[in-house]
Amino acid sequence: MSSTVELRWEDLLVNVVHFREAMRGIGNVNTFMTKHQATDFRAQQEVAAAERFFERILNLVVELIIELLKLAEPGYDLELDRLSAGGALGKAANLGVIPRRLRDRLDDLREERNVLQHGYSLAQPQSIWRGMDELDDTLISLVIDSLADAFANKGLKLCKLS
Repeated sequence: MSSTVELRWEDLLVNVVHFREAMRGIGNVNTFMTKHQATDFRAQQEVAAAERFFERILNLVVELIIELLKLAEPGYDLELDRLSAGGALGKAANLGVIPRRLRDRLDDLREERNVLQHGYSLAQPQSIWRGMDELDDTLISLVIDSLADAFANKGLKLCKLS
């Protein structure tokens, strides 16, 4: 299991770096709105890249939480693999694997991700930006620190972002 966790962890850190670069390239909500509505293919690509990194980060966080749950509840791997993202977050918070406040914030972002995955017709670009900006601003560091600490408590030391 440790190699699976380490690969996902490395993938998470790489995606965080790319996400932050994409967010810096966009800059702010006004630029995001302009590029989101642009007919210019390059502008649309910049927005789509940031959104893909946002989605990938959230997916990896859920996958890592499921791996933590497997360490907390050995023998239930198949059941844990079948958990929905919301179910995994809830179970992790209930077992104390992640703080409840973190679960609540991640669950809100998971909803934003779901809107992205099901198309823009359901999402307002400002709402998408808010979720991505929250992840970029403070939440990703909290998530990485919380997950790294939780894995360390289970005997697996992972590097954090510097």
